[in-house]
Amino acid sequence: MEPTTARVVALSLLAQSIVHIRSAAGASSPLADSHIVVLLWLDNDAGLEAARVAASRAQDPRTRRFALSAASQREDAGLALDSLRQASGATAMDFDEFARRTRRDIGRLAAVPAAAFDAVFLRDQERAGRALVEDLDAFGLPNASDPRVLAAARRARQLAAQLSEEAGRLLAELSAH
Repeated sequence: MEPTTARVVALSLLAQSIVHIRSAAGASSPLADSHIVVLLWLDNDAGLEAARVAASRAQDPRTRRFALSAASQREDAGLALDSLRQASGATAMDFDEFARRTRRDIGRLAAVPAAAFDAVFLRDQERAGRALVEDLDAFGLPNASDPRVLAAARRARQLAAQLSEEAGRLLAELSAH
């Protein structure tokens, strides 16, 4: 079985959280802006933690550079999302399970053997980025009514697509050697 990393598990929990919110509000109800903000904030936080682990554990200098760049971009995104989250009054209380599992799974990522770490991290980043783009296209962008939330969702989508593409390209380079 392929090692599972924090972002993939976190994103499946993110999808579960979206489903939970939608069913609690009624399947036909759109996601509230505050929920979109919290989900973006939690996803960014999970990605930041994974990038920090990778920056210290990556074996190949190219993977380390990618992780440092991803961490820096996610730190910047996190500041904007945190400000937006506070302004909207959104809280992460409904996502305690997401946060608990993310912390546990970051520990699992840190425990991936050194020889497999780079490939596991990069594969995870590629898949997680694609999954987030799909989730934002399906749930985030169509439901955002506040222009600030829509802009944040678009920025998160762009960052996810960019990091996914970079991770895929780097994974292909490392696999070719």
